[in-house]
Amino acid sequence: MVASEAPVEVTIQPGAELAVAVDALTGENLVLVDETGTEVPLASNAASQALTSGDPWFLANDGSGNVIGYTTPGETCAPAVSICKYDPNPVQAAINDHLSDGQDITIDGHYSEQIKIINKNVNLIGATSGVHLVPPTGGLSYITTMDGTDLFGLIYISGGTVNLYGLQIDGSDGHVSDHGSSIYAG
Repeated sequence: MVASEAPVEVTIQPGAELAVAVDALTGENLVLVDETGTEVPLASNAASQALTSGDPWFLANDGSGNVIGYTTPGETCAPAVSICKYDPNPVQAAINDHLSDGQDITIDGHYSEQIKIINKNVNLIGATSGVHLVPPTGGLSYITTMDGTDLFGLIYISGGTVNLYGLQIDGSDGHVSDHGSSIYAG
């Protein structure tokens, strides 16, 4: 009887190109398993979902090596996420997390959130071309007043260094217009 080898783990960061992840697994003659230990065929939707995550995630800035992910209550984070947190506004929650300062926050999917980034150094990166930010149901909320004008914006940035990459931002449901002393902008 041949003793079975201990499982070998390969860490693949969420958002990695699926082809790169599959090549890494295949090149090592490894198989993908789900949380119950059942093998998952690499050419399957289950494998694709296990290797990528639509929910925001980032590498913690504390040197721990933890990958922190946010998802909505009732959902689960991808297996590569080591700390999963729940919030009805996962993108905003990831931005607000003190461990995301100076980090890349990778997102994928469709989010109905009004985003505020205040005094933060962060990069919001779309993992695929399917990242879509739209105003929340009910429209945009008041953010601040500038020179006597009330501002309502889909993404509000004040202070810090913020870069946005690969995001489709659609403020059209935010009523882009000037209403006297209020400006709504997408």
